[in-house]
Amino acid sequence: MTIMERFMAKVAVQESHCWLWTGCARNRRDYGGFSFRGRLMGAHVVSWILHRGEVPGGLCVLHHCDVPRCVNPDHLWLGTNADNNTDRDRKGRRRQVRGEGCSFAKLTEEAVLYIRSSGETLEALADRYGVTPCTIQEARAGTTWGHVARGPSHAPSPCDRLNHTADFHGRSWSYRYECPTCGLGQRRNSNFLGSRHHLVCDGARIRREAKEVAA
Repeated sequence: MTIMERFMAKVAVQESHCWLWTGCARNRRDYGGFSFRGRLMGAHVVSWILHRGEVPGGLCVLHHCDVPRCVNPDHLWLGTNADNNTDRDRKGRRRQVRGEGCSFAKLTEEAVLYIRSSGETLEALADRYGVTPCTIQEARAGTTWGHVARGPSHAPSPCDRLNHTADFHGRSWSYRYECPTCGLGQRRNSNFLGSRHHLVCDGARIRREAKEVAA
């Protein structure tokens, strides 16, 4: 049995002229899979190769009919990822999952509203919700959860913002951060919480612990 015969044996022609793939699925998005050239490939991609020829580099095999399991070469076309995204948006197939709809969301809309209106420190809020201070800072600033309407916002204390400078040393950059309130400043300091782009100063905690030691 030739490859073409083996391939077509797993095709069911529909009245809509779609050739539905009846073989195995390649992924959870319902695209068919076919073992070809030593690896599992998308059945629609293999159909294009068998009926139309090789797929040029940088291009993808896309569907006119929007049926993932269809392998009819007349229903397929070549385009870039950008073409695929444009076609998806034009046909209204774009899924936007955000906020509490995301399975990995650690906060709720109610929590975000509280965070933005609260005057509590980032560390206190992070402990309250079981997340990192960076997560709290991003939610408060609107970097994340931007779709949630902003209520009365808490004006960040000076310790929420860090001055920073950068120096290039031939192959890499080094960053120095300094809190204008606490005067803390080091290239890498555990007193600065969060990622490089969302650092916050934990100077309030440092001052509190210093007072406790002095007492």
